[in-house]
Amino acid sequence: MRYSLAGGYQSNGENGSGWNYCIRESDGFSPVGDVRAQLRQRMKGWMGSPDHRANVLDPWHRKVNIGLAWNTYNFQAFQHFEGDYVHFDQVPIIREGSLVMAGQLKNGAGLTRPSDLFVQLFYDPPPHSLIRGQLVRTYCYGFGIETASLLPPGRGYVAGSYEYDYSRCPDPYHVPSDAPAPSPINHSVHVADLEEALKLADLKTVKTATWIVAEQWEASADSFDLRANVSELLDQHGPGVYSVMTRAILSGELHIVSYYSIFHEIEPPNTYSGQR
Repeated sequence: MRYSLAGGYQSNGENGSGWNYCIRESDGFSPVGDVRAQLRQRMKGWMGSPDHRANVLDPWHRKVNIGLAWNTYNFQAFQHFEGDYVHFDQVPIIREGSLVMAGQLKNGAGLTRPSDLFVQLFYDPPPHSLIRGQLVRTYCYGFGIETASLLPPGRGYVAGSYEYDYSRCPDPYHVPSDAPAPSPINHSVHVADLEEALKLADLKTVKTATWIVAEQWEASADSFDLRANVSELLDQHGPGVYSVMTRAILSGELHIVSYYSIFHEIEPPNTYSGQR
């Protein structure tokens, strides 16, 4: 969502490293020391973690943005990776009950046949303010609840439903609003909370999503223009964030080329106002 509000719509992912609390001089910790040594340590940690290492070495990333922040006792490092496989003439929008999007594929992304374009919708409820004690007990994040996949018209496809395995990170909105923020004093309790969150994230349930046959589906080797009636989904879920994931062919395989969040009938949190 933050990436979309900043104007981004490519495939993307991130690696992050650093405590989610701020150490003060009175906490009795040693100073950070040499920043270059900290960088080497964080990079070693990422490369020693299978998921973070895969992110670093993913051959489909085409850009990386680096974020570093530190003071005497704290150090934070982030890598934000992006693809560069689509240019939208019309970024995904919801207009009069229909999802509309159009653009061109580039840098090796393409379509062998029109049905190679694969578009899915995900839903998150309207975001609202959270305290740090709620945020830090989630540990991970996902795409939202899968609600629908689109099909091209005129090929014998019919609307219907399908089941999928669903695994969601713990919901911060379900954490009590008086949950304490993490600190060096309650660090062991905080680690236990994170371990519990990971256990919950591993639990899978079966959910149902909808096949929607698009009203318009113009797709060639390197371009697309589609419109699909999603009014029933809007009636079912209501206002919120509808995120559109688009896949196309890269080196003979289907890969995510775009992910874009639409704030439908809600205003984005004012934290991000003016950044669209």
